[in-house]
Amino acid sequence: DGASEIDMVINVGRVKSQDWDFVLRDIASVVGVCKERGAICKVIIETSLLNDEEKVAVSKLSALVGADFVKTSTGFSTGGATVSDVKLMAD
Repeated sequence: DGASEIDMVINVGRVKSQDWDFVLRDIASVVGVCKERGAICKVIIETSLLNDEEKVAVSKLSALVGADFVKTSTGFSTGGATVSDVKLMAD
């Protein structure tokens, strides 16, 4: 049967190099498979590694392709979520 939920972590290197086409295709491919199989897709954007513009861009791309959730971090990086990050992502 498989997993009912998938957490994917964005390719931070591609975000930092502003390779938005790659980032969009990457997120869309995982979201697409999840939708086909009836699984929830959560996109983790690692907010502590991104600037505000990157956080907004990745959040918008995730919503554009139908991700079910956008999460702030895995908890394994340099920091966790801030109220400011959540506000940026929600706008």
